[in-house]
Amino acid sequence: MLVVPDIAAYLLLPLIGVPLNGTSSVLYATVGDLVEQDKLPRVFGLFYTLGSVCNLVIPLVFGAIGDIIGIVPTITLIGLMVFMTLPLCLVLKRALASP
Repeated sequence: MLVVPDIAAYLLLPLIGVPLNGTSSVLYATVGDLVEQDKLPRVFGLFYTLGSVCNLVIPLVFGAIGDIIGIVPTITLIGLMVFMTLPLCLVLKRALASP
């Protein structure tokens, strides 16, 4: 993704599993299985609130980082941060598999 033109990278995102519309489908698919039903509205509210705050703050943070260290190292840093979520996915997989 780092070596293709911007528009090509954007169009390739769905092919590598990155939805262009956010993570709502992941949220709905997993939260209902992990949270007690009476706490579900609060958890959804918390998730969407934190998501909204992050959607405002994170682009500014990574924009500033990009200004300091450059675009390619910043994109690489973002990729590494995304890669760090894989261990969390393994924990989630075990939680979903347990009765």
